[in-house]
Amino acid sequence: MADNKSCEELNKQEAKEWREYASKPFSKEEEEFLAGTDYGTSESKSSGTITVDFDCADALKGLKAVQREAKKATAALKEYDNVVKHTCPECKTISLDLNILTADTQLYQTHRHCYHCGYKDVLEHD
Repeated sequence: MADNKSCEELNKQEAKEWREYASKPFSKEEEEFLAGTDYGTSESKSSGTITVDFDCADALKGLKAVQREAKKATAALKEYDNVVKHTCPECKTISLDLNILTADTQLYQTHRHCYHCGYKDVLEHD
């Protein structure tokens, strides 16, 4: 935990230094260089490189947290759906047995039987 905190402080310090650097006006040499550079033609030549470092660690942490919560919500929905499927319409207990019949890979019938109250029915599927 201490390593994460010190890393966050370091990232904040780096961001502060970058903002200070980026807010400074161009030097006379930089202005002359930029004024003499034609960015619109394919004949322009590179006279150097610029390295830009983006810190995306916090954004990735946030996205991973959202993904974890989405997985939890999906699992909860699946569990809820399973409970609803196995809840007897008569006695409202979770004791319904389902036997699903298929014909030619098509859903044909679902036989439902409650072990608690003895409820039975057959659902026909189109």
